[in-house]
Amino acid sequence: MKIVASAISALAVAAALCVPPDAEAAGYPHELDVEHSFGRPAAHGPVAVFPIYRKVRAKTMEYLTLDEATRKRAIRITEKEGGSVPEVRMHNRGKLPIYIAAGEVVLGGKQDRMVSHDVLIAPGAKMTVSVRCVEHGRWSGSNHEFRSAGAMGGNKTKLAVQFKGQSEVWQEVARQNADNSATSATGSFRASLDKGEIKRKLKAIARVVLPALEGRNAVGMIVAVNGEVFAIEMFGTPKLFSKMKRKLLDSFVLDALAIKDLGLPPPSASTIVDFYRSILVAQAEELKRYKDNKNMKRENRRGALNDSLDESGELIHRSLLAY
Repeated sequence: MKIVASAISALAVAAALCVPPDAEAAGYPHELDVEHSFGRPAAHGPVAVFPIYRKVRAKTMEYLTLDEATRKRAIRITEKEGGSVPEVRMHNRGKLPIYIAAGEVVLGGKQDRMVSHDVLIAPGAKMTVSVRCVEHGRWSGSNHEFRSAGAMGGNKTKLAVQFKGQSEVWQEVARQNADNSATSATGSFRASLDKGEIKRKLKAIARVVLPALEGRNAVGMIVAVNGEVFAIEMFGTPKLFSKMKRKLLDSFVLDALAIKDLGLPPPSASTIVDFYRSILVAQAEELKRYKDNKNMKRENRRGALNDSLDESGELIHRSLLAY
């Protein structure tokens, strides 16, 4: 009877996490690279999310995120004098460095924008930061300041904003709004963000998935959709990941809401590792350099990776997006 009860208990726990009951037997945690491993997935519909853990001690560094800096009024974001579509001005008025990830959205100014590349802004620094427009039909407004949208672009939009051009960004914003039946007079990315039905779905999936991303060594996530790797996101410190994970999760789920659930199981550990390592061996090239960080690109036919490194060469953020 004890054996039966134990088996029933194990199945109940697996069901609560929405993972296969033999997930532990599949070899989790599984090695991703020499510094990271990943755990068993939590799934909801076509989306499966695997937590990434750091195996070695992380460098200790304190950053404010864009959302934190906005709440603390530690950052001021404005249009450049005269206005410029691909650039805005940012001023860190606080006492800590501010980290902003590629794909984060700021609202206001003459049109809403999306940050093109990861950027680190030192205390007191004033910088010109590369952005893309995500509101095709507006170039007006008397208020030239921006605020954080509390959201970021998903897989295809972030691929476009980092590695392609403005027209591709507009195409992806229009596609996402159409997929989510979200309309906007100015073609703004915020149309999808403001839709009540979408907000409810994001919350429902987050309730299932976020508990799997807890843990003092958790530094990232692997997102799969219909059994295929969709994105891999990891950070240099658990603290920075804990601040960014909900926004990242929502961004990928926003993409997945328009994808039909094919009922496929999550990808195997070996499939994930093969995808990850195939792009890591691609030739690195500098994508965008700022004063206190640089972005390094790797790409092959399967996807594109960006490493954001601080001035000492330490990893702040690695983002790998599947094509």
